Amino acid sequence: MPRYFFTLLLLLCCRLLFSQTAEVKRSGDLITIRGESYYLHVVDAGQSLYAISKAYGVDVETILKVNRKETPTLSLFEVLKIPYVAPYVERDDTYYYHVAQKGETIYSLSRQYGIKPKRILQENRQYEANPLAVGSIVRLPLSEMRKEERRAVLEVEIRKSDSQQELQEVVHPVSESETDSLPGSEGDCDSLPAGAVKVALLLPLHARNTLRNNTRPDRNDTVNIWQYTPGIVSKWEGFLYFYEGLLLAADSLKRAGFHLELYTYDTEYFSDGISPKMHDLAEELNRTDPDLIIGPVYASEFRILEESLANKQIPVVYPLSARTEGLGKHPNFIQVNTPVGAVAEQAAEWIAGQSEANVISFHFLGDEYREEAALARLTEQKMRTNDSSAFFGHTSGRFHKWEVDGILTDSLAGYLDPARENILVISTAREAEVSKLLPVLSSFAATHRLTVVGLPDWQNFTSVDFETFYKLNVTFFSYSFIDNFSDEAKAFAGRYREWFGTEPHTLSNKAFDIGLYFIPLAARFKEKTLAVIGSCPQESLFSSFRFSRFDAESGWQNHGLLMLRYASDYTIRTQRLK
Repeated sequence: MPRYFFTLLLLLCCRLLFSQTAEVKRSGDLITIRGESYYLHVVDAGQSLYAISKAYGVDVETILKVNRKETPTLSLFEVLKIPYVAPYVERDDTYYYHVAQKGETIYSLSRQYGIKPKRILQENRQYEANPLAVGSIVRLPLSEMRKEERRAVLEVEIRKSDSQQELQEVVHPVSESETDSLPGSEGDCDSLPAGAVKVALLLPLHARNTLRNNTRPDRNDTVNIWQYTPGIVSKWEGFLYFYEGLLLAADSLKRAGFHLELYTYDTEYFSDGISPKMHDLAEELNRTDPDLIIGPVYASEFRILEESLANKQIPVVYPLSARTEGLGKHPNFIQVNTPVGAVAEQAAEWIAGQSEANVISFHFLGDEYREEAALARLTEQKMRTNDSSAFFGHTSGRFHKWEVDGILTDSLAGYLDPARENILVISTAREAEVSKLLPVLSSFAATHRLTVVGLPDWQNFTSVDFETFYKLNVTFFSYSFIDNFSDEAKAFAGRYREWFGTEPHTLSNKAFDIGLYFIPLAARFKEKTLAVIGSCPQESLFSSFRFSRFDAESGWQNHGLLMLRYASDYTIRTQRLK
C-alpha cells in the first residue's frame, strides 16, 4: 500500500470481509485516547485476530473489548485499537526475550541458541499448538544457552545501552538535577531533563476527502471491494510530510526517556466529518489540557482556537506560515517561520551594505499591498539612508526600480551594469511570476555578475528549474536549510525512508527540528514555557531558533536566520546571522 494511505489509514476505518492467514507487522505509531495509549493496526488481507494478538502480545479478548466487537471477524482495512503494552525487557537476570522474525520457528530458535525445543516450549506454552507470529516474544533461559550465544546476548545489551546514552546526549543532555527556576541565560537551557509531556498536533490532513477522491467501488460475485488509486491531493501532501517528520522527533524523544502523549487532530474534518469545528476542538483541548499545541496552520483557525481556549498559558506554535496576519498580539502565539517583515529587514540591511553593487528592485503589479513587498520597500529606505547620492529612479545611479509588466529583455539590459555586481531584488512569492522571470535573467548570466535576492518560499516551488538558482547566485534569508549532502541530512533521510518508504520533504526536516526544540521545553517548563523561550536559543540540525516578542505584551517571533547563497560553482554557502 502506498505510503500516503498507510499513514492516512491510521485515522480512518474502511471495512471489508475476508478470511486467510497472513503475516502481521506491528504498527510503529501510537495515539492517546482519554489518557490511554493504543497502536492503530490496519488489517491487511489474510490477517486473523489471533495472529494480530500474538504480534502485539495482547490477548484476543482484550482487543475485542476495546474495539467493542462481538466476534473475531475482521474486515479488510479495518482499523483496530491495540492497547499499548510497555516495551519488553530484552534481558533480565534469568531470561533473554527474543522477538520472532519472519520464518522463525521454535526449532530454528533451538538450533540458534542451543536450547532444546522442549525446554523452550516449557517456558512458552502459548506456542505449543500455534506457530510463531512475526513480533512474538519468546522467553529463553540464559542458563541453558550455549556460552558463545549467552556472551553475544550480553554484549548486544551493553552496546544498546551505550547507544541509548549517546542518543540522549544528541537530543538533549540529561541534567543531574532539575530545578523549578527559570533560566537566566542561554546556557541554562542547554540541559533539559527528560520528562512527561502532552502535545496536541493540529493539521489539515483532509484524510476523509483524500480517501474519497482516491477510491472507487468494484463489484465482484461475492463482495464490494474498494480499489485504491495511488496518490494524494498535492495541496494537502505537505501536511502529511510535516506529520511524519514530527513522528520521527517524537520517537527520538521517547528513546531519550521522554514520556510523550501525542494527540493528533485532523482540523479539516473535526467533529461532524464535513466541516471544521474549531470551537469543538478547543473544548476538547480544554479537557485534555496539553502542555504544548503545534498548529493550526491557518490564521482563521488560530483566531477561533484562541477565542475558545481556556488556558492562555499553553504555547501555541504556528509552524508553517511566515505571514503574521495580526496573530502576534496573542501572548501565547509562537511563529516559527521568521516573519516576512523580519526577513525583509535583514535582507535589506545586507543589500544596502553592498556599497559597490548596482541594485535593481523589481516591482510587480498587485503585490504592493502584500507582506512580501516589504523587501523592496525596506531596501529602498535603507539605501536612501546609507547612500543619499544613489540617484534613485535614474539609470545613472546605483539603485533602480523596474516595474514588471511583461518580460522586456531590452529594457532590463539598460539597467544592468557589466562593470560591477548587479543585485536583483525580486520581492514576490508568486510562483508563476518567478518561473517566468528567472530564465530571462539567466540569459544575462554569461555577460554580467548577477545576484538575485528572493524569498525563502521559492525553495518549495515545483515549476522553477533549480539550476537557475546557481546561475543567478540566488540568495535567501531563511530560518531553515537542509543540505542534502550533509551527514545529518543523510542520516535523517535514511531513517525517514526506513519508516515511510519514500524521500523526506523539507517540511519533514523542519517538523523534526520543531519537535526536538519545543517538546523538551514544554516537558521541562510546562506553563512557564512562554516565559523562558526568549532565553533558550538553539541551532538545531536544520533550523535556527532565536525568539523575541513582537512587543512587551504580545507573542513570539523567530529571528533565527541563515543567509543561503546558491553559488555558480554549484555549491550552497550558508552563514548564520545574529
